[in-house]
Amino acid sequence: MTYDSLERSRDAGSPVELYQFQVGGLLWRYVQGDQPWTYQGHQYLPEPGIGREALEYGRDGAVDGPVIRLPRTNPVAQLFVAGVSIEPVVVTVYRFHRDAPDDVVALPPATVGSWDYDDATGTVRLSCAAVPQLLEREIPTLCVTRHCAPTWALYGPGCRVNRAAYSDPCTVAAVDGLEVQLTMTTPRADGWYACGSLDTPTGRRLMIVTHVGDVLTLLTPPSPDLVAGAEVVAVAGCDRLMPTCHDKFANAGRFMGWPELADSNPFTVGV
Repeated sequence: MTYDSLERSRDAGSPVELYQFQVGGLLWRYVQGDQPWTYQGHQYLPEPGIGREALEYGRDGAVDGPVIRLPRTNPVAQLFVAGVSIEPVVVTVYRFHRDAPDDVVALPPATVGSWDYDDATGTVRLSCAAVPQLLEREIPTLCVTRHCAPTWALYGPGCRVNRAAYSDPCTVAAVDGLEVQLTMTTPRADGWYACGSLDTPTGRRLMIVTHVGDVLTLLTPPSPDLVAGAEVVAVAGCDRLMPTCHDKFANAGRFMGWPELADSNPFTVGV
């Protein structure tokens, strides 16, 4: 029997789904159930608590991205423990039936767009957006704020600061929870790396919340490759204020904010 006939069958179908999650150079692969599965030379580990909700279709017949549920203890779910993953999480779902394991259908790759926790069940719910959905989004516009515009990403094409010039190779001395102690080749003042990133050996970028001395505090739990002795790169951060743009990055000419913006709107609250 074929995949299509098994999907249409009321009794013969025995569907299995494989889930691949990718963040930078890191990959996690899981299969529903309690037995491992090998597909295209890659092993998928059993994760009994993984699953997805029924797919929804738009008016044009295009399928929306999947909504996936994971146990809160799963490493992928842990990426969102602080409410954000600094890098896109790309999800690919493969589906087949046990009676036709070579007839595999892949859902379009999607990225995690939002997430929420269900404390009652101990699971995290990942809402994903397929590429066609992303293309339907309106292009974000600039905001009038004192800070540099949110769409003006540090080291991006609008900012144009050279990322390599603000990247320092370091060696991990110790890891304690969210804190990472580094052996730095170039000493920096406290706060230099705050709001920047720590690039791991596998290419994952971890957001840095604070920087004091040789210790960085991360926003999300360290990846498995972040261990003592690992060679990493610490990248300077920006608080998106004019003084920082001018003094730290010498880039005031491309600052996309209005630092002299009034505290209140005189048209609504008076002068």
